[in-house]
Amino acid sequence: MLHDHEIRIESLLDLIAEKVDKTIVESMISDKVAKSDVKDLLPDMDAHEQKINSKIEQSVDDLQKKLKEKLITWDQRMISIRNEFDLVSINKFIDTKANKETVASDF
Repeated sequence: MLHDHEIRIESLLDLIAEKVDKTIVESMISDKVAKSDVKDLLPDMDAHEQKINSKIEQSVDDLQKKLKEKLITWDQRMISIRNEFDLVSINKFIDTKANKETVASDF
């Protein structure tokens, strides 16, 4: 039992030996940064938010511009396709229209 106490005392002495010196703690406290200094180092969140918003707006504007260009292109293509279909239907109508001679010979 005495031996257990001696071991315990030795471990406590080792722990005390590893303990940080008071002067080191005092120097750490004296070197700490003031709250105002930290605030000065932090970026201005309002400016940062405004910068992000302007980048988002620019990206959205670019996207809208590209989309409008695509829509105009698609619209022109649709007009062209409609015109082609109209010509095809007119040509079919002309081809299928019976002339007087064909009708007379059929009857």
